[in-house]
Amino acid sequence: MNINIKGKSAENFVIELNEKISQTGYNILSKNDLYDFLLYLFNKHNDRKFLDEDSNYENLIALKITEARLKTAKLNIALKYKTDEERRKSFILFLKKLAQNKITIIEKDDIFIFCIDDPAARLELENCLKEKLGVTLEYGENRERVKIEKYALLRIFKEYSKCSETEFADVLRKELEKRELIKKGKKAAGKLKDFVMEFAKNVTKDVLIVLAKSCF
Repeated sequence: MNINIKGKSAENFVIELNEKISQTGYNILSKNDLYDFLLYLFNKHNDRKFLDEDSNYENLIALKITEARLKTAKLNIALKYKTDEERRKSFILFLKKLAQNKITIIEKDDIFIFCIDDPAARLELENCLKEKLGVTLEYGENRERVKIEKYALLRIFKEYSKCSETEFADVLRKELEKRELIKKGKKAAGKLKDFVMEFAKNVTKDVLIVLAKSCF
């Protein structure tokens, strides 16, 4: 793992670490909390966000810690140290990996199945689904393996994209959320397919193109 922190980033790293120790006291911070905070700072000020961009396996090899410890650290960092904006950016990086097929996606009828090994990303996805759509993730015996309806994933991508809210809402609220329109005929579905294909093309998300081709 290349840790590249220079110039202003290095200065900010030291300032934040000093502020944390000054506020809480060095002896008050537990070994794990100090480790997690340092990991958070290295990820925040490094040129590349290795905790968000690399797989758990790559991070395990680089950091030489157990998988359980890595997952705990990621969740603690998300809950204790990251700001709302930082959590949003981390989640966008997760969506990019998903959209670029860096995470294997299995298609089955109207759902996508994939694994989320980052508990912080899974928590963010769960929260977004509940708040925006009123739905939850489906889990199997393995909690990392999740199921999500294709239309819900499309809405999540929309939520974190720059697509026009008005344009998206006009089409999807009337046609996608009713979903039975897709089954009723090609005319209604055709209009929606064209929109989704154009949307996918504009944001260059491979998974959305797959979605558009498979749903209609």
